[in-house]
Amino acid sequence: MQSGAEFDVKNSPLKFCDTPGSEEGRKRMAAKELEHVFEVANDMLAGREYFFGKWCAADSHFMWCWRRAIQFGLDFSKYGNCSGHCERIQKRPAVARALEFEKQVQTELARAA
Repeated sequence: MQSGAEFDVKNSPLKFCDTPGSEEGRKRMAAKELEHVFEVANDMLAGREYFFGKWCAADSHFMWCWRRAIQFGLDFSKYGNCSGHCERIQKRPAVARALEFEKQVQTELARAA
């Protein structure tokens, strides 16, 4: 996991805006948007296992977004409903298999590099 001070290449804000001196502003704006989205999601998940009563594609997509967002090293600890939701989703057998496959692919790519 990264410290948040630096973004890796695939998530680099420079992919989207390369105006000199704008990096801190881009990071601040992205963090603010993530905070807003996770606040809404956290409220939606209050007292629920899934977003719409039973598992659907939106739950898996949100888990993917959550996993990507935490790479930025921001503190999302106040979104307990979101983190609990993602923990539940990752325990689903098909998701656990997909995550294991992802890990294997990343290992193979690292070896090939």
